[in-house]
Amino acid sequence: MRDQRPREQRTNVTVAELAAELGRTIPSMYDLCNAQQVYARGSDCEISPSNADRLREAHADKLRRLELIRRAEEEDFEYQALRARHSGPADRIYADPGTATIARNLGAKPRWRDMSHKVKEPPLTGTAAAAERHRPGIARENAQQIAAVWTGEHYFGESDAAAWWSVGGLGFDDALLASVLREHGIRPEHLPVRVRGETIRDRVIEQGMAPEHVARILRGQNLL
Repeated sequence: MRDQRPREQRTNVTVAELAAELGRTIPSMYDLCNAQQVYARGSDCEISPSNADRLREAHADKLRRLELIRRAEEEDFEYQALRARHSGPADRIYADPGTATIARNLGAKPRWRDMSHKVKEPPLTGTAAAAERHRPGIARENAQQIAAVWTGEHYFGESDAAAWWSVGGLGFDDALLASVLREHGIRPEHLPVRVRGETIRDRVIEQGMAPEHVARILRGQNLL
């Protein structure tokens, strides 16, 4: 995704322009900039050609990794589904003949699984439980992954994370944004506040307003 134009023809791009090119939202573009240590204070902030190339490559690398994870999950699901319903010899469980031979040599003896006595998993706790309450029906693994990011990486407690989702209106993918807002003293209850006809959340999410600018607005309203 690197810009192939000659160096003398290349110009700076703004955060908003690069976000549109990569198909990302402004907040997720800030996340990418922070991860690559590229300073971006607002959606109209300009990024040098070399830094823009770094961001394009990081974006492409993430897409490649997500595709690999998706394929691995699909293959694992198909394998587990086949094992769950099959009771024949080893060479009928494994699609690859080589793998079937290894399975027989290891003494693999497939048998029916008794699905009526499934082990009941313990209930989720902490931030994972909060994610489950906020979005009923969410997969257990997804709730645990959300907890790993919000609590494990950004040190939000269960109630804090729940407040950013329910009161602040942020999504599960906005942990880094919430962390940056917290650093500027902005709390979940500030996001629904309407100032001059617009909520703080709209200014941050829709307009990509820099957190320090948001903090100045709140201080001007004696809310911070």
